[in-house]
Amino acid sequence: MQEEEIIAALRAAYDAFRSCDFKEFRKYLLATRAELEKYPQNHPLQGEWILVQSLPSFAEPQKLVEMFGAAYALIGGKSRVFSEKISMSLDFYNVFGIYYRTGRADEIAELLDKASALFEKLMGGGAETALCYRAQLAHYRGEAEKALSLAEKAYDTARANGNYLTALCAAELIGNLAKHDGNEKLWNKMLFYIDSVIADPERRQVCTETAEIIRAEANMHIGVLKDMPDYVKTGNFGAIPQPNHPLGFVIIGKKISPTLLYYVGITHIQYLFYSKQYIEAINKIGMLRNVWRAAPQPFSDAYLDLLLASNYRMLGDMESVYVCVSAAIEKIAPDGLWLIPSEFVLTSMGSYIIETAEKYDPDAGNKVRDLGIDYWNKIDDLRGIVHRESLISALNDREYEVALLAADRLSASEIAKQLYISESTVKFHLSNIFGKLGIKKKTEIAAALEKNLTNKFSISKIRKDW
Repeated sequence: MQEEEIIAALRAAYDAFRSCDFKEFRKYLLATRAELEKYPQNHPLQGEWILVQSLPSFAEPQKLVEMFGAAYALIGGKSRVFSEKISMSLDFYNVFGIYYRTGRADEIAELLDKASALFEKLMGGGAETALCYRAQLAHYRGEAEKALSLAEKAYDTARANGNYLTALCAAELIGNLAKHDGNEKLWNKMLFYIDSVIADPERRQVCTETAEIIRAEANMHIGVLKDMPDYVKTGNFGAIPQPNHPLGFVIIGKKISPTLLYYVGITHIQYLFYSKQYIEAINKIGMLRNVWRAAPQPFSDAYLDLLLASNYRMLGDMESVYVCVSAAIEKIAPDGLWLIPSEFVLTSMGSYIIETAEKYDPDAGNKVRDLGIDYWNKIDDLRGIVHRESLISALNDREYEVALLAADRLSASEIAKQLYISESTVKFHLSNIFGKLGIKKKTEIAAALEKNLTNKFSISKIRKDW
């Protein structure tokens, strides 16, 4: 093979890997290895081959540092194979979920810094991966200000480098920070960031799918279930178990990208829990763990343990709850990721979470309690704000004014005088309001507003805000 033919074959190997066609990937890798025996050992093509060979090790930072270093020593600059910018984490979006290993969180952060610096020299980009990992690590340790600063840097860097999946990971993290702080501004920033990625004409289909999942999961956490994608509700992802496949499954019908199955599965399980389908949720957790065998993910697995515990709790099986909580804490305690169990601390398994955490760190109980004590109140606050905005988007400005006055029991003629419009116009607006709020009488408007806006928002307060 000539040089350009080897470059083309290595690109084909990369395309095969991204398509999860690992048999074809190995075929191209072996064919090019044979051809490269004819070239000097210090030829740049040898470095290109090492770079492609590193693809299956994308979740192992130590190997990436070694292989990127060896590749750069031979290539001495930008790769010819990877002419387009790619993500260091390939088509997986959850950076922390990919790289975290129990007891090695800080070590991995340093390795990712080194790997991303080499990645930048070889292919451009890369810094966003290390930034996003450190942002997530700070968040799960309860360091909110540090997490936000790093998440915003990660988002900006990812967008500049064309790494849309890591940009979405950073956006999701900002949404999680919003939930823990009840922060409307951060929540809207998350939505803006997601919409910005979707609107970019250069983004790929997997980015659109990822954005949909992030938005669906965020909505579930604030109690909005009606807009869930059908595959999240049904669990019909088109995933068929296939024991001989390296991933352990194949996707039929191209409903979702294979790299998203694990995260879509977790979102589906959360939907089952919020829908009170506890036994089905437990069964799906078992299926997800048996099907997904591509890479260890102790962080996500710890969250699954807590989800499993929550479902057992609702079924009254406290013995299984204790087993699951213990398994979760064991995975995250060595690195102090106490924000993860804090979301469950106000449930009936909260005392056991604190007791188990204190076995690893005497101060952990207080940390978990402090991080989780106001979590659900802040979720309620955020839910009220989001529902309020949803209502505002449903009613136009004039309809909203009419609805507020009607809720204060003003008659149609009184509303007309106050707004300087005719009584017939008021009745026209009321008819539209009834349709949008799903009611039949003017006397039902106040209750409908309260239902949509949450009890924390009084009609008089809303009027004052507007």
